[in-house]
Amino acid sequence: PATADIEIPSITLLNDNSLTSTDQLILFDDNVNSGSQTLNVIAEWMGTQLPDEAKLNESHVSTLLKKGQETFKNLPIHFVYGIGPEFSKQFLPPILVKYIGLHADKLSLTLLETLFDDHKVFSGRNSKLKGERVELREFLEQVGTSLLVSGGAKLEDAKKRALGDNGAEALVVFPYNVPAMTITAIWCPGEFEGRKWFPLCERRRHRRPDGTI
Repeated sequence: PATADIEIPSITLLNDNSLTSTDQLILFDDNVNSGSQTLNVIAEWMGTQLPDEAKLNESHVSTLLKKGQETFKNLPIHFVYGIGPEFSKQFLPPILVKYIGLHADKLSLTLLETLFDDHKVFSGRNSKLKGERVELREFLEQVGTSLLVSGGAKLEDAKKRALGDNGAEALVVFPYNVPAMTITAIWCPGEFEGRKWFPLCERRRHRRPDGTI
């Protein structure tokens, strides 16, 4: 088919200059889970101070000028992720409205691959894993908790993340990194029962200012 009349939007870094020449935004990322990283990146662009329960204490982008922030806030924004759990579509837009003040009717989210709750490896009703799921889940929960605690995480937080952030139970590995929603024992080094744990696919991570991972 002819392609002469197809206009392909340019892909560029988001900054004050690029915002002056667009009527909508399409933001790409490889994965989404709880939406915390997306929230923190946008908060950084907007110069918004997040409460402690929503803050990751990571820095990824530069703060926009006031005019750029106002433009960003009023543009239609389309989030496109390579993969993410099905609840992301219901979870991410509301927290952007709550913490950043974006307009709900201007936000949309697309997942190219969806991780369905029914297919979760341990708790999903249609899991492809057969056999001793309960025993394997308990073991990997113990391992994940121990690894995160040995890296400086608080015990309560470590238990919530032991099977992947937000209990995602994901089995996702990219050629360049591993998302934190993947089962923790697969990507996290540390100590378990007094011995070093060597993960199958170690994740590159940002270390927070307080030293935790």
